[in-house]
Amino acid sequence: MNRLGRAFAVAIAAAALAAAATLVLRPEPESLLSADAFVAVANEAGAGIELGPRLASSEAETEIHTVGFTDAVGADSIAPGSDLAHGAASLIVSPSAEAAGEQYERCDTAITIRCYLTANVVLLVDSPTADEVARLDTALATVDEG
Repeated sequence: MNRLGRAFAVAIAAAALAAAATLVLRPEPESLLSADAFVAVANEAGAGIELGPRLASSEAETEIHTVGFTDAVGADSIAPGSDLAHGAASLIVSPSAEAAGEQYERCDTAITIRCYLTANVVLLVDSPTADEVARLDTALATVDEG
């Protein structure tokens, strides 16, 4: 499967995960992150990600975005789905941490998709490179500790 096909497959998987979340709990405003806030905090910790366009979701309170990567923090952007060394990625912003946890559990069973959970946000990365895994693992662990 080419990179564009993989990007489409990850976006479809993200939409399916969001649609499968039937339990919608009241948000906890002090602990919820928007897509922009998550990317800003993750990038401060060195994640090197860029928020792409919002995708359609069957859940009104759930946002799904494509995510692009940068070669290094502060470098030029690599467009989501481009035919480069990294896999495609999606960001799911749920209305609660509990709903995000349910999506993370479903995502975490996928073989080629690496999943990250922070507050009410799940980052899904399809077939990440070893460098991307190391960078995201380190950055998002820092975000979770902070």
